[in-house]
Amino acid sequence: MFQPILASSDPMSHVLPHRMSESLPEWFTNHTFMVLVAATVTGIVLVRMGRRVMLETTSGTLEGMVPKGSRNLVESIMQYLRNEVVRPILGDDTDRFIPFLWTLFFFILICNLLGLVPLDPFFQIISGGRLKHFGGTATSGLSVTSGLAIIAFLVIQGSGIWEITRKLWKGIDLHSNGHHDETSAQVHHAPHPIPLPLALTMGFVLYWWNFAPHVFKPQQTKSLKDAALWGVDIVFWMFMLVIETIGALVKPFALAMRLFANMMAGHVVLASLLIMIPAVKSIGAVAIAVPTLLGCVGLSCLELFVALLQAYIFVFLTCLFINFTVHPEH
Repeated sequence: MFQPILASSDPMSHVLPHRMSESLPEWFTNHTFMVLVAATVTGIVLVRMGRRVMLETTSGTLEGMVPKGSRNLVESIMQYLRNEVVRPILGDDTDRFIPFLWTLFFFILICNLLGLVPLDPFFQIISGGRLKHFGGTATSGLSVTSGLAIIAFLVIQGSGIWEITRKLWKGIDLHSNGHHDETSAQVHHAPHPIPLPLALTMGFVLYWWNFAPHVFKPQQTKSLKDAALWGVDIVFWMFMLVIETIGALVKPFALAMRLFANMMAGHVVLASLLIMIPAVKSIGAVAIAVPTLLGCVGLSCLELFVALLQAYIFVFLTCLFINFTVHPEH
């Protein structure tokens, strides 16, 4: 019974999604279950911690303001992401996007870490083999990483559209430095603020109009030559718009593939190492099992680092892509 639990004949079975029960819908796989578990854990941990911080802060006691235990670890990670990763990139826009980036980081991290917990062998043993595919790494499924990439894509492009919409709505010059302190003397106000519905429409149009460069656009249209330049510019803009759109789609695709490939590869290597034990038991099970298990322990430690690293890279690149749309002048 233990041989198929430790390493099946197909190492890929450890990372592919599987239907947990015949009574469940086909789309409800072990990866779907682990996504729900990760979302629940993320929500419970962060919401409870946030409420505790609010209660202890409002109590006015110095002891309550000093984080301890797991809260200290989580707050240290959050402070590092905010001050050392996001703020140098987004600047004054940090507080607008940090809740989304924090949630994204911890959700991916928890998905990665849950995949290292051997839930499947545990439930197979206690159930006598009746419960199978209970657990797994959700981020080793392309459907999960693609969903995360789609969310990141919508936030990235939506942030650029909203930045233009906000300036039109509040009457801020589109060529201002992008700071959100409307009382600052550096903010140039347009003659007339625009109502929000019209600002949304114009923001969407202007975002895609400026999505590709206008290399041949004349400053003024006073002659036939200027009109001809407009025609050339439109043709070139349409060509560049296709290129830029492809680039915008490649970015979330790269996010999805990077996370998927890294999380899948580690588990496949672990399964491939474990399958060596029964495969070459004729040579000597002990002689093969000891170095193989030691190698798996070392690889599992590396997997812990990879789980943290991949969550960090996903958030870091998402932050960069948001900056490109919110601050295109940079």
